[in-house]
Amino acid sequence: MALSRPAAIGLRLPEDLGLGLAVTALVAGVTLLVCASAAASPGPGPRSESRLPDGAVYVDIQPAALATAPGR
Repeated sequence: MALSRPAAIGLRLPEDLGLGLAVTALVAGVTLLVCASAAASPGPGPRSESRLPDGAVYVDIQPAALATAPGR
């Protein structure tokens, strides 16, 4: 038996749902933009420095491991 009209779904949405979704999307977009720009900006550290500064001397903090004979 076929229905003569589609079944109505009793879903009631709040009147200001569109405004809430727009504000949420705006806040999420700004947050995403701030996070992406912070991740893309260069910062201090070995990944952003391609060479040692002029006049700097490299000091190894951890001494080299002593060589041992094989089998010991």
